[in-house]
Amino acid sequence: MKRTYQKTILTLALAVFLIGITMPGRAGPGIVMPGLARVTSIGVDESYELIQKHGGDDDFVILDVRTPKEYSDGHLENALNVDYYADTFKDELDTLDRNKTYLVYCRTGGRSGSTLRMMRELGFKNVYNMEGGYTEWVRRNYPVAGS
Repeated sequence: MKRTYQKTILTLALAVFLIGITMPGRAGPGIVMPGLARVTSIGVDESYELIQKHGGDDDFVILDVRTPKEYSDGHLENALNVDYYADTFKDELDTLDRNKTYLVYCRTGGRSGSTLRMMRELGFKNVYNMEGGYTEWVRRNYPVAGS
């Protein structure tokens, strides 16, 4: 009886593990596995490096999820503004190309963190959340546009 119970528990644990690693977009932040998404948070310095690396790349999108007012007060150069608070926000995300690489930011990281989770659920392949957001970007004297 005890051996059967142990085999059952072991089999269930193995099944849960295998299901977890084979579900697209479910690997968790920072984990990359073949066929799964890269959806993770990075710091402002890493974000700057990522932007420099992808300069002029049409498959790289900087996504500003702040309000239009916040965006007009200053934003990262070439950033696309999609208002997190708009009723159509998730629908607008759903129209974006899931195969492009996205760097998402907001004011301090809260909205962009939530956006990261939404994009993972929608099946985006490569999404980075800029921790610290625009506030930290400005504090570190990185270049801005529109201010």
